[in-house]
Amino acid sequence: MFDAHNSLTNFNMINVILALVPLGFATGSLVWLMTSGAQAQARSDAFAEQWMRDNA
Repeated sequence: MFDAHNSLTNFNMINVILALVPLGFATGSLVWLMTSGAQAQARSDAFAEQWMRDNA
């Protein structure tokens, strides 16, 4: 027999899972971008500080 409530619950769970996939991808991409940018900025700051000591 067809159970409309159970079918609707399964449908909603599939939608939630499908919505979480791009959300997780976007969040992971932003985390990677921010951490790699912070590392690059730290290297740049260290280089600039050393350059100022050498050329001041």
